[in-house]
Amino acid sequence: MDNGEKYELPKQIIQSQRSHALVDYKKYCDETGFHSLGKSKLYDIIDGIKPAQQRTVAGLDEFVVEGIEAWRSLSNITESMAIPQNDRKRLIKRIDMAEQYQKIRHSGHCSHDANCITHCTTFGLSDSKCTEHHSNCNHAHTTHCPDCINIIVTLDEISQHIQRITDKDIAQEARFDFENASEHIVEWSRHNLRAARQDAEKKSIVSQMNNDDAFCTFDRGMSVLVGSFVWKDSTTKLSNTATTTTSLSPPTYSTESYIVAITDAAQTELDTLSAGEIITKQFKTDYPHIKKLHKRTDNAGNFSSHATPEVGKLIGERLNIELLTRDYSEVQKGKDICDRVCGVAKARMRSWIATGNDLLNAIDIKEGMEYAGGI
Repeated sequence: MDNGEKYELPKQIIQSQRSHALVDYKKYCDETGFHSLGKSKLYDIIDGIKPAQQRTVAGLDEFVVEGIEAWRSLSNITESMAIPQNDRKRLIKRIDMAEQYQKIRHSGHCSHDANCITHCTTFGLSDSKCTEHHSNCNHAHTTHCPDCINIIVTLDEISQHIQRITDKDIAQEARFDFENASEHIVEWSRHNLRAARQDAEKKSIVSQMNNDDAFCTFDRGMSVLVGSFVWKDSTTKLSNTATTTTSLSPPTYSTESYIVAITDAAQTELDTLSAGEIITKQFKTDYPHIKKLHKRTDNAGNFSSHATPEVGKLIGERLNIELLTRDYSEVQKGKDICDRVCGVAKARMRSWIATGNDLLNAIDIKEGMEYAGGI
């Protein structure tokens, strides 16, 4: 407490919501006949405890995490080097600029026909040593990106400063950290290139879909499976003439998302496929005109087994839906439509829990998502 007094509390109380702790405490006092303090005083006591919050990093994009750590490592190396203060400040500023560019803007600059060689996904993802993974660019790379040049120049300058270190042990340690950081930074750029190429391919598939096609994205959480579908709206007005049929307006698309709450199932491919079949079956019931499906998930273990695409194809045949494509996206990429649905669902459930409710089963999850207007 603030006055120095100490009270021992069960760990479950510290980890629970404040309102839950007070409800449990009041219930205990009623059962034991103990006269408790007032609610305001109890809230002050809980605020005075200030328990440490445990944060989870599961589900983060490891390419981004390792890239940020790499730039932080280079910043520490720069801070410890015996160089003029002006050079140190300039390098630190360029490191910050490079990190922000890779984190925020690099993916948006990448495309298959980019004139900048560091933005061209065709060139960046082509392997000259493997004919199956090699492709030639049909355009010239005539422009240069100042932000990408800043990354290259910054790494080169730090490398030159490391070579001037006279102490062998310090130089060896700095060289090891620099090589490790450089590798992670390059992998981060490749990660952005792959994600940009996959997004472009998704747009291409969606733009070429017929009225009986749909594009679906699945994402598995701890206790839910989210399936989001996009299909072309068949109500587009057409103008018929004697020789041609032209569209009076660009095609519009409809979206629908489904969530299956899974509380007693493990995160295996069998449970995930079963929940996915429930979602696909409900979607087929709601929109029976859909006959073909393009499916995309991330490369998690419950989606990427060898049998998963084959079983998905069999499930589609059972539901009278032809599975045209089965794609995998980069880590934490390509599932933004599912993330938006999950974000709103989590906010509703947090509000529902804060009112004194508990999430114990699938029914509670459903009620929590429907709280305060629902998703």
